[in-house]
Amino acid sequence: MKLEVWQKNVFAIALSQFVGLMGGNFVFPFMPFYIQELGVTKEGEVAFWTGLMATSSGATLFIFSPFWGMLADRYGRKRMLLRAYLGGIVALMLQGLAQNVWQLALLRALQGSLMGTIPAATALVAASTPKRELASSMGILQMAIFASQSTGPLMGGFLAATIGIRTTFFVTGALFTIPFFIVVANDRQRRRGPRAAS
Repeated sequence: MKLEVWQKNVFAIALSQFVGLMGGNFVFPFMPFYIQELGVTKEGEVAFWTGLMATSSGATLFIFSPFWGMLADRYGRKRMLLRAYLGGIVALMLQGLAQNVWQLALLRALQGSLMGTIPAATALVAASTPKRELASSMGILQMAIFASQSTGPLMGGFLAATIGIRTTFFVTGALFTIPFFIVVANDRQRRRGPRAAS
């Protein structure tokens, strides 16, 4: 069965989200060990910094999401999704070069401020999908997101155990090039007047 253009868009964006978010979830199993590697040895402090790493990226994502949404309305949703993937490449690779926990915390905050791929991908799917197919398309996208959250930590733990923590950050950053090029290649979004995807 031949897929329509909007269906190809949905599957391409869902695939890009699966690969990108899977990589983004690589770091969670070994973050406490990386914090110890950066010089924090007391158990309570390790727990505090581990929580701070998650909070710092979440807080900046919360702050910057409306700004990126405004730019998406002005310059296009596809461009904002590509920008988010590029942000992931830069921020995650830099985290592999961190020399202390303060640098890592700042880079986690940078990651949150530059990324936000889920809202961008959701908006892109919504803009390019016929209304009658919107619910099922969103279901496919959510399935990809949840699948990435299930497989990412497992893969990240495996990679950290085999190639090392710092190298895993570089692999994660490089992995974000795959969803970037998936979206670049998927340049046939359905045009819908003022709701054009890009």
